[in-house]
Amino acid sequence: MRFLVAKKHIIIYCFVVMANHIHIIWQMQARIRKMDVRRDFLKYTTQQIKRDLKKRHLSILAVCHQKKLDYLLESVLSLT
Repeated sequence: MRFLVAKKHIIIYCFVVMANHIHIIWQMQARIRKMDVRRDFLKYTTQQIKRDLKKRHLSILAVCHQKKLDYLLESVLSLT
């Protein structure tokens, strides 16, 4: 979230991290679209999780890649 604050897209008033989600009280700055904040947050968060998996949890990353390949293969086969 710091990058969104640094880019002056949002102001964060407070947040709490729960076991499986977060609560945030924040305000978007003028001329910033909600869809842009959402896109930037999801992209950045995904990149950080992937970086951590590559650095500390390669076996989990391998499972994720396999599941993605299986899903793509199922999708292609269902089209034929």
